[in-house]
Amino acid sequence: MVITTSMTRPTLDAFMTAPPLDDLIAAIPRDQIPAAITALASRLLVEPASANGHGAPAPVAPDETLDAQAIAKLLKRSKRWVYRRQKRLPFLRRVGRGLVAPRGEVEKWMAAQRIK
Repeated sequence: MVITTSMTRPTLDAFMTAPPLDDLIAAIPRDQIPAAITALASRLLVEPASANGHGAPAPVAPDETLDAQAIAKLLKRSKRWVYRRQKRLPFLRRVGRGLVAPRGEVEKWMAAQRIK
C-alpha cells in the first residue's frame, strides 16, 4: 500500500461503503507507517477541518521563518538596521547570536505601521 499526499476528497457514499478504519490501518505495511503518518500530518497542515463543518476551509500554509538578512530585505532596510532596532521590533526572536522572525508577524507589523 502506497500513501500519497495528494488525495481527492471522498464522498459520503465512499465512506459508507469503505472498510472500517481499523482494517485500513492494519493493512499498512510496517515500513510504510512513517510515510503514512507524514502524509496525514501534512494534510492537517494544508487542509484544517472547519469548526462548524460547513464549506471548504481555506488552505493554511506554514509560516516561513526569516533570518536577519531576509527580514532586512522584506523591510527594505539594512541588516544592521534590524539588529540595532531589535528591542523595538516585537516580532524578532534571538536564536544564538542571530535574529529570526515568522514572515506572517513581520508582514502584520508592516501593515500596522502604514498610515491609514
